[in-house]
Amino acid sequence: MRSQREVAAVPIPVETLARSIARHPDYRVQRRSVDLDRREPRLRKTGELSVAVIDCETTGTDPTKDRIIELAVQRIAVDGRGAIVETGPMRSWLEDPGMPISAEISRITGITDADVRGLRIADGEAYSMIATADIRLAHNAAFDRPFVDQRLELGGEAWICSLNDMDWTAHGFECRKLGCVLGRCGGFHDAHRAAGDVSALVNILDHRLPGGSTVMRELIRGAARPTYLVEAPKTPFAATQELRGRGYRWDERRKLRWRYVGEEAIDAEVEWLINDVYAGKREPVVERVTWRERYSLRE
Repeated sequence: MRSQREVAAVPIPVETLARSIARHPDYRVQRRSVDLDRREPRLRKTGELSVAVIDCETTGTDPTKDRIIELAVQRIAVDGRGAIVETGPMRSWLEDPGMPISAEISRITGITDADVRGLRIADGEAYSMIATADIRLAHNAAFDRPFVDQRLELGGEAWICSLNDMDWTAHGFECRKLGCVLGRCGGFHDAHRAAGDVSALVNILDHRLPGGSTVMRELIRGAARPTYLVEAPKTPFAATQELRGRGYRWDERRKLRWRYVGEEAIDAEVEWLINDVYAGKREPVVERVTWRERYSLRE
């Protein structure tokens, strides 16, 4: 018979501890995000969509002069209810940008000049995975799309943006950043590597919301809602930080700030610009756009 001390020393399996802690209302358990794997042989059904989930790491933020140093793509199949019914293999490539990688980018991504020296994206495979998908999706499509389209010479097909095409606050999420959203879904990952970010995003897309819908379904719905392109030329310098805080981006070629706004918020946005930014002296330029145009309008 074991002594009391020997019984107490028997280790409790980690998974048992995790499930026990997760049941307590004062605690949450976060699990490391792993690749979603649904690859059992099956026939594709009518109404399913193929989605290319994409992320890239780059030498900087300007697609006119910076270059991709890492690209990751995973194809998934989504049924009519927005559920992921099949996943393809994760593919990622490092690429020599033909310029030095800054110390700051190496610090963020962990990618150095030595890691990419002489390497190149497999153009044919990457192009095929993305170009033949029904939907191209990234967490910040306004950033990823110009780099990827330029590098692979893709056409102007629409992208869905998981950062902007869903009202995360309405679904109980405190912020829209990838790591923050994943944490709210009960996971965590090693950020700022393309394959890891794609894997995390696929898990987020599969997450079922309190109302029963999936994130993927809500993104498709959100992308289909009427949207307006708001352009704000000649804004006062004093308003720069506030404009950035509201999501306005700078168009270097046209020298103006812009953002997309949903139909439900467009009147309030225009009123704010006229009164608070322009002090009644100017008006923004507003154009209604479809979701297929949204991430094809900005280069």
